[in-house]
Formats: sequence, C-alpha cells, structure tokens
Amino acid sequence: LDCPYCLKVSEMEDENRVKYENSFNLIYRHSPLTDIQPLSAEKAVIAECVFVQSGNDTFFKYVSYVFSHYEHSKNDNTWAKIVAEKYVGNSEKLHECINSENMKAFITKKRTENLSYKINGTPTIAVFKGENLILRIDRSGESQIQRVMDSLIELNKMNHTN
Repeated sequence: LDCPYCLKVSEMEDENRVKYENSFNLIYRHSPLTDIQPLSAEKAVIAECVFVQSGNDTFFKYVSYVFSHYEHSKNDNTWAKIVAEKYVGNSEKLHECINSENMKAFITKKRTENLSYKINGTPTIAVFKGENLILRIDRSGESQIQRVMDSLIELNKMNHTN
C-alpha cells in the first residue's frame, strides 16, 4: 500500500472490476518491500486484518480508499489504522489483530512465498492456473496489466465456447 506504481494499477483495477469479475479471480498478495518502503509491512498487516474481520469486498474497498487518499498515508500508519477502524465493526479486535505476532508472521510468509515465485518487485502480475504459475510480468504498468487481463477475458470466452 506504499507503492506509487501499485496505486496506478489499483485505479485501473477499480475502473475495470465489473468487466473482470466473471472471468478470473483477482487475488491481492501482500509483498511489502520494507527496504524501500519501511511502513509497508505494517500497512499489509492492517489491510489483512480488515480482510480477516470484514471480508473480501470490504478489503478491496479499504485498499481503494487508502490508495485514493495516498498522500495521507505516506509518513506514518496512524491514518491507515484510523481508516481501517471505519471499515471494521470492532476496533478493539482490529488492534488486537494488528498487534498479533501471528498476523505479522503471515505477512512475512506471503512475502517469502512471493519470492519463491521470483516475485521481487511491485506491482507484479502473476497468472496461475491452479497452483501453477503460468505467467509473471514484473514491475508491471497499468496498461500492461490491463492488456493481460483483457487477454484473459478473451481466453476465458474461447474456453467457454469450445
């Protein structure tokens, strides 16, 4: 959530979500790059806690809101936590989750998994079929990602007509 390039991709995804929703699953994987974005790991924990407590739709609304107000969250994570409280019903449980060593370990595990797929920059688009990685485009721009997603829609249509 600290990546300015991911912000652009998020905007493109928001604009096209309805178009893509019946063609493939969009899965957001946290990959905080703490060496260049020191606040990113905690933001990933906050966002994942929003998901755990309020579900997928609320998670994407939260992420979209944070990205659309990107300037507010650049200096510390206080603002991101305050916004998260508005998206979940129980702020006490939210803060319990944010402070959980298990959640921090989960985010670290996801980052390690991403590295195992050689995903080491953001944004990266990775296309899986089942458990198999079939396409990876590193440090993707929003136009490149949109072309890939549009191609997936066409491929999906062809597979359903054959």
